[in-house]
Amino acid sequence: MTGDWPNPAVPVEGYLPLREAIVQELRRERGIHASVSQVFLTSGSAQAITLLSMLLVTPGTPVVLENPGYSGMALAVRAASGVIIPAAVDDQGIQPDDWPAKLLFV
Repeated sequence: MTGDWPNPAVPVEGYLPLREAIVQELRRERGIHASVSQVFLTSGSAQAITLLSMLLVTPGTPVVLENPGYSGMALAVRAASGVIIPAAVDDQGIQPDDWPAKLLFV
Protein backbone atom coordinates (compact mmCIF):
# COMPACT_ATOMS: atom_id res chain seq x y z
CA MET A 1 0.00 0.00 0.00
CA THR A 2 1.33 3.42 -0.87
CA GLY A 3 0.31 6.92 0.05
CA ASP A 4 -1.10 8.36 3.21
CA TRP A 5 -3.61 6.37 5.21
CA PRO A 6 -6.16 7.45 6.13
CA ASN A 7 -6.61 9.63 3.11
CA PRO A 8 -5.98 13.21 4.30
CA ALA A 9 -8.39 14.52 1.66
CA VAL A 10 -11.35 12.81 3.36
CA PRO A 11 -12.15 13.89 6.94
CA VAL A 12 -12.71 11.14 9.50
CA GLU A 13 -16.34 12.32 9.81
CA GLY A 14 -16.93 11.30 6.19
CA TYR A 15 -17.25 12.89 2.78
CA LEU A 16 -18.33 16.51 3.32
CA PRO A 17 -20.69 16.89 0.31
CA LEU A 18 -22.59 13.78 1.44
CA ARG A 19 -22.83 15.05 5.02
CA GLU A 20 -24.13 18.40 3.70
CA ALA A 21 -26.75 16.58 1.62
CA ILE A 22 -27.86 14.56 4.66
CA VAL A 23 -28.26 17.75 6.72
CA GLN A 24 -30.38 19.32 3.95
CA GLU A 25 -32.52 16.17 3.68
CA LEU A 26 -33.07 16.00 7.46
CA ARG A 27 -34.16 19.64 7.47
CA ARG A 28 -36.49 19.31 4.47
CA GLU A 29 -38.03 15.90 5.21
CA ARG A 30 -37.99 15.72 9.02
CA GLY A 31 -37.70 19.31 10.24
CA ILE A 32 -34.45 18.44 12.02
CA HIS A 33 -32.01 21.34 12.17
CA ALA A 34 -28.61 19.68 12.42
CA SER A 35 -25.24 21.05 11.45
CA VAL A 36 -22.73 19.26 9.28
CA SER A 37 -20.47 18.95 12.33
CA GLN A 38 -23.12 16.71 13.96
CA VAL A 39 -23.20 14.19 11.11
CA PHE A 40 -20.71 11.32 10.98
CA LEU A 41 -20.65 8.63 8.32
CA THR A 42 -19.75 5.05 9.16
CA SER A 43 -19.24 1.95 7.08
CA GLY A 44 -22.36 0.38 8.59
CA SER A 45 -24.43 -0.16 11.69
CA ALA A 46 -21.83 -2.35 13.41
CA GLN A 47 -19.20 0.37 13.18
CA ALA A 48 -21.68 3.02 14.38
CA ILE A 49 -22.74 0.89 17.37
CA THR A 50 -19.11 0.16 18.27
CA LEU A 51 -18.15 3.84 18.08
CA LEU A 52 -21.15 4.91 20.16
CA SER A 53 -20.35 2.27 22.76
CA MET A 54 -16.74 3.45 22.95
CA LEU A 55 -17.95 7.03 23.46
CA LEU A 56 -20.89 6.50 25.81
CA VAL A 57 -20.18 3.35 27.81
CA THR A 58 -17.67 3.31 30.64
CA PRO A 59 -16.90 0.27 32.81
CA GLY A 60 -19.98 -0.63 34.83
CA THR A 61 -22.37 1.59 32.83
CA PRO A 62 -25.83 -0.03 32.76
CA VAL A 63 -27.13 -0.27 29.19
CA VAL A 64 -30.61 -1.45 28.20
CA LEU A 65 -30.73 -3.77 25.18
CA GLU A 66 -33.68 -5.44 23.51
CA ASN A 67 -33.98 -9.13 24.35
CA PRO A 68 -34.01 -10.73 21.89
CA GLY A 69 -32.08 -8.18 19.88
CA TYR A 70 -29.11 -7.60 17.62
CA SER A 71 -26.16 -9.49 19.13
CA GLY A 72 -23.70 -6.91 17.77
CA MET A 73 -25.00 -4.39 20.30
CA ALA A 74 -24.30 -6.77 23.17
CA LEU A 75 -20.79 -7.42 21.86
CA ALA A 76 -20.05 -3.69 21.64
CA VAL A 77 -21.43 -2.98 25.13
CA ARG A 78 -19.47 -5.87 26.66
CA ALA A 79 -16.28 -4.75 24.87
CA ALA A 80 -16.72 -1.34 26.53
CA SER A 81 -17.26 -3.12 29.90
CA GLY A 82 -20.88 -2.03 30.17
CA VAL A 83 -23.51 -3.98 32.10
CA ILE A 84 -26.40 -5.21 29.98
CA ILE A 85 -29.97 -4.86 31.23
CA PRO A 86 -32.18 -7.04 29.01
CA ALA A 87 -35.48 -5.48 27.98
CA ALA A 88 -38.44 -7.54 26.82
CA VAL A 89 -39.89 -6.97 23.36
CA ASP A 90 -43.22 -7.90 21.84
CA ASP A 91 -44.76 -7.48 18.38
CA GLN A 92 -44.91 -3.70 18.98
CA GLY A 93 -41.24 -3.43 19.95
CA ILE A 94 -39.48 -2.78 23.24
CA GLN A 95 -41.63 -2.81 26.38
CA PRO A 96 -40.80 0.37 28.33
CA ASP A 97 -39.85 0.06 31.98
CA ASP A 98 -38.20 2.16 34.69
CA TRP A 99 -34.68 0.88 34.03
CA PRO A 100 -31.73 1.95 36.21
CA ALA A 101 -29.84 3.12 33.11
CA LYS A 102 -29.15 6.26 31.14
CA LEU A 103 -28.47 4.50 27.84
CA LEU A 104 -30.82 2.43 25.68
CA PHE A 105 -29.88 0.79 22.38
CA VAL A 106 -32.79 -0.27 20.16
